[in-house]
Amino acid sequence: GNSDLFADEEKNRNTMIRVFFDNDIFSNTDYYYTNGVRLEVVAKFIENTPTAFILPRFTNSTFDYQGFSVVQNIYTPIDPESETISLNDRPFSSYLTIGHFRESYDVDKGLRLRSEISLGVLGPASLGGRVQSSLHELDPLGWVNQIKNDIVLDYSVTFEKSIVEKKIFELYAKADGRIGSLYDNVGAGVSMRFGKFLPILENQLPGLKRYGSSRFKFWVFSKAKLKFVAYDATLQGGMFNSSSVYTIQPDQLNRFVIDASLGFAVYHKNFGFEYEHFYLSPEFQGAKDFKYGRIIVVIGL
Repeated sequence: GNSDLFADEEKNRNTMIRVFFDNDIFSNTDYYYTNGVRLEVVAKFIENTPTAFILPRFTNSTFDYQGFSVVQNIYTPIDPESETISLNDRPFSSYLTIGHFRESYDVDKGLRLRSEISLGVLGPASLGGRVQSSLHELDPLGWVNQIKNDIVLDYSVTFEKSIVEKKIFELYAKADGRIGSLYDNVGAGVSMRFGKFLPILENQLPGLKRYGSSRFKFWVFSKAKLKFVAYDATLQGGMFNSSSVYTIQPDQLNRFVIDASLGFAVYHKNFGFEYEHFYLSPEFQGAKDFKYGRIIVVIGL
């Protein structure tokens, strides 16, 4: 089975850094989800963190690893320079979180499981307005109307199962869910990729020395899912602080949202690069659909 390929993985595993950069400049727009940064560090010592017990793993996992994350996401309406509130538009909002995540793999059964618990802040304390002002020549004045400070505690799980697994092609079914004070949603979909890659693995671990990690690997991929949205604090405001001047009301939310993407990945030795282009259907009544890009850089140390 495939697990033989990863037999020496545990003792070969290194520290890994992954950087995710999201921006709508890749689709030549500047509104809604306008900027996002996620930094991940995967290291052996993180496995001793107390929160590990609420991050599930497969009992017969080929391997699993854990990491810390720092995330900042920034959202604006269509005209960020206006001081007046645009009704039926997205409110200004941002959040900043730290997280502990786990990824578990059962290679022979074609299973992936990812979970994460995050803690942080929504609102001015997350410094979204300051970051956006530093990125723009004109100062986005509307940040005075942003969603107010609130606490973020969030838990997410993603489960994937391979349906078709060939040497150069993989097709997966996927289910995910988030619960907490930031997002409450569930989703289901499919993803596929075509190229030269290690079976099952995404964001390939440069630490897998045994199975040709020095070899050049590349693939193109596509993902699509349907998401049911129960709550989105970046639109509706935080759960505990209801003093925000402007939010999207529950009856304005589009409960079903389509999230789809296309991309490519290139990995060689201890370095990886991916680009993914996203399409998101309108999240609330009167909203536009939306596109943005994501760059991922993976470095093994």
